[in-house]
Amino acid sequence: MTLPIDYNEVLTLVLIIFGIVGMMRGWYREGVTALFVALLAILVWRPEIGEAIIAWINNFLRFFVAFFKAGLTFNATKLTAQVASTGPFLDPSSYRLWIVITVVLIGISYAIGEATFNGKMVPLGRLLGGIIGAANGFVLVSLTKQYLANYWTAQGRVMAQGSQVAIQMNNVPATSFVNGFGIVFVLIILIAVVGLLIAGDRFKLPLN
Repeated sequence: MTLPIDYNEVLTLVLIIFGIVGMMRGWYREGVTALFVALLAILVWRPEIGEAIIAWINNFLRFFVAFFKAGLTFNATKLTAQVASTGPFLDPSSYRLWIVITVVLIGISYAIGEATFNGKMVPLGRLLGGIIGAANGFVLVSLTKQYLANYWTAQGRVMAQGSQVAIQMNNVPATSFVNGFGIVFVLIILIAVVGLLIAGDRFKLPLN
């Protein structure tokens, strides 16, 4: 049995959910999340930055493991031998790794937003939060699609086989989010969030 899923329907559902959550959280907390979403977009837009960070983490993990394998010694010969025999732990081309990174960063952004918000939400703040939340949802869905772009480009659809059910996703955009209007959209969100921060602080607008 094949269960068809339309990409646009999934996107609409995500926008509604993120919009509602954004209205509950307010513009400030959603703005903090937007900053982390923009960071993710930059890493996808400039993969060499993400690859360099992951390579540094891999080198650190390899040295850490080699240090224990070598018997907690700083002997250069033993450490070099152990490092050479230890492969990288993280694959920068793995979409699973990027999904984990996305979840972790969004979780951190939620925690920071909750910890630093000390105002009282007003209707305008909730409305702006809903708008920014929906924008965050759109970018996250687009980035997730980008993580899986190689699979979608090869097959024109996503097929996940279960024991008796196949899930097929249709109408997936073939264009790259970061090579098109995506980065411009992210920049607009960033400018809007920074503008709200400045306006709320300098002009004492009732945003919180």
